Formats: sequence, C-alpha cells, structure tokens
Amino acid sequence: MTEFNLIYDKFLSKITDFSYAQLDKETLEEDLKKKLIQALAYFTQLEDKKAEYVDNVFISDLSVLEQEILANIMVINHLDKFIVSEDNMRILLNSKDYKQYSQATLLKELKSTKAEYQSDVEAMKNAYSFRNKFRKKDS
Repeated sequence: MTEFNLIYDKFLSKITDFSYAQLDKETLEEDLKKKLIQALAYFTQLEDKKAEYVDNVFISDLSVLEQEILANIMVINHLDKFIVSEDNMRILLNSKDYKQYSQATLLKELKSTKAEYQSDVEAMKNAYSFRNKFRKKDS
C-alpha cells in the first residue's frame, strides 16, 4: 500500500507555491488529491490494478519511480494553471510596455519549465514501460 501523502510530499518539494501554506489541511488535501487523480489519467502505462485506491491510499505498493512520475505529472498540471490564466493571455495579446514584457518573459519561462518536466516525465514513462516489458518476459 502506498499513501497519497508520499506523492503529495514529492510534488510539494518540487514547487514554490506559498498559497498552499495558507490553506487549511482539509482544503489542501482535497486539492492535492484532485491533482493526483488527474495525474493518474496521464500515466496510462501504470497497470490498472496499481492505480486502484481506497480513501487516500493506493491498494498496491507503488515504486519510487511510479511515485516520481505521478508527482512530476502533478507539477505539469500545476504549471498549466499559471500558463493558461486569463491575465497571462491578456499579456500575450496586447503587451507593449516593459512591465508587461517582463510578465510575458515569466510566462515564457513557465512554458519552458513545463516543457522540461514533460520531457522528463516522458523519459521516465518510457523507461518504466521498457523495464516492465522485460519483467513480464522474465516471469
């Protein structure tokens, strides 16, 4: 069994969003659980039985690699919130002065960071699939 908190901790260690510190424990856990469940949908290589959970615990043990993949997918989804915000879209559509330019630069950096995480996740998922393919052959 793998507790959701293990993955939440990995996710939180990868971001610097101080708004999470202001949330009460229940609201924080609800938000993190939504992000984790969403991440499961993007981790299609994970066996269905490993994705089964009750309350806030996966029924099966998840490897450290599986936990890291899920945490990184949560980071990608978290970054999307900032990239696809109404304010950032407004900046991109009509930015002329320096202040807006520097905000547009921030948006560019967020997109770059997201792309790096996506690349890392894809590499991790490929390695995971490759390793599991050979484990099944050996069984």
